Amino acid sequence: MKRLAAFLFALLVLLPLVYVFGTGIMEARNFISAQSMAVDGDWLVPHLFTEIRLNKPPLPVWLTTLVFLYDPAPSMLALHIPVILVTALLGVFCVDLHTRICGKGRASLYAGLVAVSMLMTIKLGVTNSWDIYSVVFMAGALVALLKEGRAWLIAGILCMAASVMSKGPVQLYTMLLPFLTASLIFRRPVAWKRLASIVGYGCLLGSLWYLFVYLTVPHEAASVAKGEVQAWSSRHLASFFFYLSFPIYAGAWMLPLLAALFGRWLKRSRKDEDEEYAPEERPVEDRTPFRFLLCWFLLSLLLLSLVPEKKERYLMPAFVPLAILTASALHHWTTGLLEGSLSRLEMLLVKTHLYGAMLASTGICLFIAWHNTDALLYVLPFAVLCLIIGGAGIQLPEHLVPVTCLLILCVVFAAWRGGSHRPIMQKTAPTCALEEFRTLPRLAGLPFYSLDGFGPIEEWEAGRDMTRVPSLEGIKENRFVLFASRQAKAAEFSGKGLNVSEEFLLQTSRGRYHKFFVLERNGAPAPQKN
Repeated sequence: MKRLAAFLFALLVLLPLVYVFGTGIMEARNFISAQSMAVDGDWLVPHLFTEIRLNKPPLPVWLTTLVFLYDPAPSMLALHIPVILVTALLGVFCVDLHTRICGKGRASLYAGLVAVSMLMTIKLGVTNSWDIYSVVFMAGALVALLKEGRAWLIAGILCMAASVMSKGPVQLYTMLLPFLTASLIFRRPVAWKRLASIVGYGCLLGSLWYLFVYLTVPHEAASVAKGEVQAWSSRHLASFFFYLSFPIYAGAWMLPLLAALFGRWLKRSRKDEDEEYAPEERPVEDRTPFRFLLCWFLLSLLLLSLVPEKKERYLMPAFVPLAILTASALHHWTTGLLEGSLSRLEMLLVKTHLYGAMLASTGICLFIAWHNTDALLYVLPFAVLCLIIGGAGIQLPEHLVPVTCLLILCVVFAAWRGGSHRPIMQKTAPTCALEEFRTLPRLAGLPFYSLDGFGPIEEWEAGRDMTRVPSLEGIKENRFVLFASRQAKAAEFSGKGLNVSEEFLLQTSRGRYHKFFVLERNGAPAPQKN
């Protein structure tokens, strides 16, 4: 039931946010590659339309391709189903990891709930990031390592292969290595033969695709491999301390996370505590599992910091032990509240968390209402609901975990309205909605060109493969579509032997505006009307 509860909670958190963040560059590449794969049937060499794209392994693309095979023109919700289901599995795996590391109890459910509702998980889980796939599958491999039985061994091999097929062997460095190192430091038993089977067979299975593309398109494979290696030390460089902002990405769980990292090792007995809470009357806790989790996290953070190339999403592997550690702190709080054994400092932290969660969730809902006045009547009740739920949590602090989860859901559903009702077109004639633009019959078969300034996002949202040309003189067709910035004017093309037959001003899912001009050469035959 705990696994199912964590899985369903993840679906409730992620599904409403599909339309909120807009299409990112990684997501656009995923969709274009999956669409091309479904059309041409080449599952082993991914393409961005006609361009070979080997920079990322194909497993996330394969899962999205299944959606295109079912429906050639799927909705954005359908396209996000694979990544949302995979992200929801993280909650299931964190429940099992907590059980194997810390023992059975209510805290294992907390681990699953925290893992899927941290801000980092939410952002990667609704933007089709390759990172979330690799982290989730490596978490599954760790669960299989800690469990027994042949079925779990096979599952571990498949999860290891899936992690390698999602983003290469990266998680061997950022998740498995710190986990094993922490296990050795704290003398935790490791099934070395089982580990060798999972890593050996999993990596072997996952490397088959890399071997295939190297033998099939060796020049492209070698070029991509060289570029990726160089990127580690030449692109997105940042300070060694870049990742110290990690508490922000815990979202609603930031204060419990910090309490787990620092507050848990404060002495719970204080001189000003009442005598009925004397230290000798409190049971002694085994803190070894928590110190192990802390060591696992710190080693993961250290290994990530040693790599010159840094991005926020690369932090995701470190949030797996953090979620489990945070769950232990939450369980400590709730148990202490029921037993009346928390110190005054811990009580202050609990109240600060509840007040902060209530005020932050209410403020976010009000901001959404102010930013999307069309949805005002829909969003305002959620702001009121946040105040009611938060107030109830302050009166009943022992229920702080379900209260925090409900506040997260209130914000998520308030944000859904803002995202799903965001305008997708500039209401200035002549124009049309982005979805309509992609399917206009009179644009079918026309080539798309751009002088500059387009990328995978624009190609995906326009639904066309665009060709970059240095000048209009390089275009041979008599009739074509030109992608341009919002500032472009139709008069710019006069005197160049071209006429503007149509002009579209469209807004992308991220709020940027672009223009598309349908251009005809002077003297060209009139197009047939559809």
